[in-house]
Amino acid sequence: MLLAWIALLITALLTIPMVIIAFQTQSWAGLILLPYLLWLFTATSLSFGYYWLN
Repeated sequence: MLLAWIALLITALLTIPMVIIAFQTQSWAGLILLPYLLWLFTATSLSFGYYWLN
């Protein structure tokens, strides 16, 4: 479980520059990626919660 939330955190953090670049090139592309980014941070939070409580 420890590695799962760390992997999700790394993925979420590395997605931030991708979303910024997408906004700079095409604003609609950045808007499409925002729910994905929010889901990654939500999944990271849930995974950390499972790790912390178990």
